[in-house]
Amino acid sequence: MPAPWQLPCTSNCWGRANVRVAPIDFGIPKALPFYRVLGVIGYFVPRVLGVGYDTISDILNSQLALKLLLIVMIAKAAVLVISLGSGTSGGLLAPRFTSSAASGVCLRWR
Repeated sequence: MPAPWQLPCTSNCWGRANVRVAPIDFGIPKALPFYRVLGVIGYFVPRVLGVGYDTISDILNSQLALKLLLIVMIAKAAVLVISLGSGTSGGLLAPRFTSSAASGVCLRWR
């Protein structure tokens, strides 16, 4: 079981990454390399594309292995930061739920 101070720290780290990258306005021509990176990440880890409610459900029902949890956690955070930093519109709630659920399960993994 994680210590109580670890939970806000995890959430705060993701929030800081989003705040630092989100205000950058790359424009469409400059954002094309970032969209290619998103395509590569989505090709190898398709669970990070879309809203992610099915992935959150699988995480909370313990249907994913530890390696996949770590990959989903890191890839979903990277996709969120890249997509918002490149100027696309989107929400923060469901992607942060996905990364937070994966990090919480990884912390309690035995």
